[in-house]
Amino acid sequence: MIDTQVAPPTLVCMKAVSKKIASAIMIIMTLSLMSFPCAPQANAYSTLGCVWDTKNIKYYSPSPLSSSPVWANAAGRWSGLDPKLASSSSYHFYGTNENRGNTVSWSGVTRKKGTTQSVPECSNGKWKKGGMEVVLNWSLMSSLNYTTQQRQGVAAHEIGHALGLAHNTGTTTGEPNALMYPYDARRFDWGIFGPKKDDKNGANALY
Repeated sequence: MIDTQVAPPTLVCMKAVSKKIASAIMIIMTLSLMSFPCAPQANAYSTLGCVWDTKNIKYYSPSPLSSSPVWANAAGRWSGLDPKLASSSSYHFYGTNENRGNTVSWSGVTRKKGTTQSVPECSNGKWKKGGMEVVLNWSLMSSLNYTTQQRQGVAAHEIGHALGLAHNTGTTTGEPNALMYPYDARRFDWGIFGPKKDDKNGANALY
């Protein structure tokens, strides 16, 4: 699986972390950021080595789900790029939510559909259509008082993984440069809720 963490193991460079997030950090252990090696970093973005076989990428998040409007908003934040996202029941990846609480340290995860932690299937550099799901840990985000904008930011981050982008730990004077930075707290602290230049360049390069 490919996950995004609530916060790094230390509070370096955080300016406005809430008390709840700070308390949660004390009990949340950092998991491996990736479950498989990333391609070498170039042009300030990293890739997972797998993409869809089309630029017209479909996602599906049924309206009864609490996260459905969050996924729709997050997909819209990736508009105007070479990969084109649209909602369809004939989907490449599925957007959903579940209540894992603090039994896990991730607020969002990209994984093989129908599993709890498996990496999405990739064959010859291509994701398997319908074989991926992007998931929000709804109860954890609720317990940490994530705003709608923050939830949308986590969803947009997971969509970046679905497109084939890996984590980007680059910073400028301590400020994250990209939506694909792995820790929520620092992205939120610097007002990053949608793709930045490095993220957009990476998505366009992949498609």
